[in-house]
Amino acid sequence: MTGIFTLDAVIALILTTIVLTTSLAAVRQDKYPGNEYIYQLSVDSLAIMEAQGALGKLAEGDESGYDEIRSILPQKLCIEVQVINSTGIITHQIASHCSEPVDYAISRRSFISDGRFYIASAKVWFK
Repeated sequence: MTGIFTLDAVIALILTTIVLTTSLAAVRQDKYPGNEYIYQLSVDSLAIMEAQGALGKLAEGDESGYDEIRSILPQKLCIEVQVINSTGIITHQIASHCSEPVDYAISRRSFISDGRFYIASAKVWFK
């Protein structure tokens, strides 16, 4: 019994469909990962700040903690850091020479310093 399509024609059609679909997906893929990448930078920045004690210094009102943060971050990255306790915002810092953000991400992290509970919030964007 013979069919309309031969086996080699069906295989060629399947391969052509796979190649075209893959090509279109590659062309449409964002060159810049967008908010997910910026969000991960924000999360990682807060983790590094906490590990190095910079968040604790900011919670105590020591501005040198923010200088440490700036030295850690890449030059093209802008960050706005807020440290919040039960009474409100303690400190609100922003990296210098940064314009208003167009595409940004915000992450939050809780931490304890000197037996007190704080929440750190980092808003991150590119210059």
